[in-house]
Amino acid sequence: MANQKQIPLAVAGLIVIIVVALFFVIKQAMPKRYRPPKVDWTCEACGHQFIAPSVTSPTECPKCGKKEAVRSTYYECEKCGTVFEVYRSKMPPLPASTEGSEDIPPEMMMEMEGLIKKPDGEWVKEMSEEGRKITSELACPECGNNDRKALKYSPPTKK
Repeated sequence: MANQKQIPLAVAGLIVIIVVALFFVIKQAMPKRYRPPKVDWTCEACGHQFIAPSVTSPTECPKCGKKEAVRSTYYECEKCGTVFEVYRSKMPPLPASTEGSEDIPPEMMMEMEGLIKKPDGEWVKEMSEEGRKITSELACPECGNNDRKALKYSPPTKK
């Protein structure tokens, strides 16, 4: 008599295992949603630093609400462990006429070139001589290390 009660329980258990396995197989087969990468932001108006999805900058600051937050790029010195901001950058917003379009003329792309903030506070074009100098001449402000192999990009989660 006890054997007859165990058979339905075993069948029910087997059905549960099959359903759970099917759930995981279907979940793995579904396409992944695209999520923009998270980047560091610094508000030029209030100085608030935060991590948010990558979008065209400047973007809105969650603290003061002003649309003056720009991307911040950080590096970590492997010699002394210092994490430091190398530069801030921003891209001008896309013209309203091109939003959602994949056919942006090359001359418009050149005009949309990103800007990099120099230490003196002036914004220069990313591909200008000054802009390339800022991005290429890295040095740790703490120990002076300028060995590119020992200066690594520090993702937002590492700060």
